[in-house]
Amino acid sequence: MTTPQEPPTPDRAPDTTPDTAADTTPDTAASPDPVLPPDPSAEFEDEADLVPDEVRQHTIDVRFSIPLFGRHYYLVIMGGTDLRNPDRRERDRQRHPLLTLGNVLFLAWFVAAVYAVSVLAFLFMEGLWGP
Repeated sequence: MTTPQEPPTPDRAPDTTPDTAADTTPDTAASPDPVLPPDPSAEFEDEADLVPDEVRQHTIDVRFSIPLFGRHYYLVIMGGTDLRNPDRRERDRQRHPLLTLGNVLFLAWFVAAVYAVSVLAFLFMEGLWGP
């Protein structure tokens, strides 16, 4: 049993859209990600930058997210041997300075939280052993 095919209609124009994949050249090809340059590896200066995250191991690697006021905030604490070359360390210091308002406020909050917990622990211990 065969199904009848639709006859061609004269009011439909044939598809004349160009094949964009065949027309693009490496010079004019747009990057799939508008943030990255066409060749992201050109931005990296040393091979250590190209190592996938799964391969890198850090002695200390703490990552967590805190939901607060309908938004999620994250904190990452990492530590280990610094394998970056001196040029990259200097470039990272310029891009991410340590002394910023956000860092100062976080440090003040952290010190206040540690102080409050230690005062509460001291008061709790005094109450247990009492006079």
